[in-house]
Amino acid sequence: MGPWIVTPEEMPKDIYNLKTLRRLNGRVECESNTSNMRFGFGEIIEFVTNFWTLEPGDVVTTATPPAGPFRPGDVIEGEIEGIGILRNPVKGIEVDPQYAQRINLKDVV
Repeated sequence: MGPWIVTPEEMPKDIYNLKTLRRLNGRVECESNTSNMRFGFGEIIEFVTNFWTLEPGDVVTTATPPAGPFRPGDVIEGEIEGIGILRNPVKGIEVDPQYAQRINLKDVV
C-alpha cells in the first residue's frame, strides 16, 4: 500500500466530492468523482463485514472508474484528490496472440 496511507485527520472534509483519475502510462483514461460511486464507503464496509471480521489495521479497497485494457510494461495510476496517487507497474507473462484471439469471452457471459 502506498506510498502512504492517509489518516482520518488528513482526509478532505467531503469524501463524497473528490476528483478521481485513472492514468495509463501518464495519459488520463478516465476522470470521475467520488460522488459517482455506486455504493458509499459505509455500505462497502457493511457488505464486507458480512463475510469477514475486520480487525485493526485491515484495509478495504475500492476500485477505479472503468477504463481500457493494460499490458505488461504499462504503468497504471489511480489518483484521488487530496489523498494521493497510487502507481502500479503492470507485470505479467507474454501471451500467444493467436491463442488469445481464439478465446471469446462473449460466449462465457
